[in-house]
Amino acid sequence: MQQINNQITSLQNQAQSLINQARNLANLPFSSLQQLQQSIQRTQQLLNQAQRIAAVGLVVLIVALTIAQSQHSEQAVVLAPLEHRDAETLVEELARCRTITSDETAVLEACRRTWAENRRQFFGSATSSQSPADPVLKAPAAPVKNQDRVVPREVEPQQGEAR
Repeated sequence: MQQINNQITSLQNQAQSLINQARNLANLPFSSLQQLQQSIQRTQQLLNQAQRIAAVGLVVLIVALTIAQSQHSEQAVVLAPLEHRDAETLVEELARCRTITSDETAVLEACRRTWAENRRQFFGSATSSQSPADPVLKAPAAPVKNQDRVVPREVEPQQGEAR
């Protein structure tokens, strides 16, 4: 029974609190409401202005990225393919370099230049470490099929073909 009385008292106190809050709201001057509305309107204007600034910033960023990308693509190098004779020479040199040992230091440097040239042609790099005195490396740069792992083998004739 005591618990019910406590709940009734609590409800009466809450009702009185609501009545007091209603009186306080009714006594607020009208100018306070107007000030709040002006503050909200100013905040909305600032948000709209910030959105416009962000949109302009985004457009500027897109333009800058587009310019940077176009300058990057203008710097791209068009590589010319190797002539058949030069490609064969390079393949032969690569094959020879696969057989060298670490003791052959004189040949090792030439092979390093050949490997560098092969990488440059394969990856299409515009820079080269080639030496003008090296005849294998004087060919124009172009992507060449990597022949490093290809093992040459003889083709056997099929039935009915003469050797």
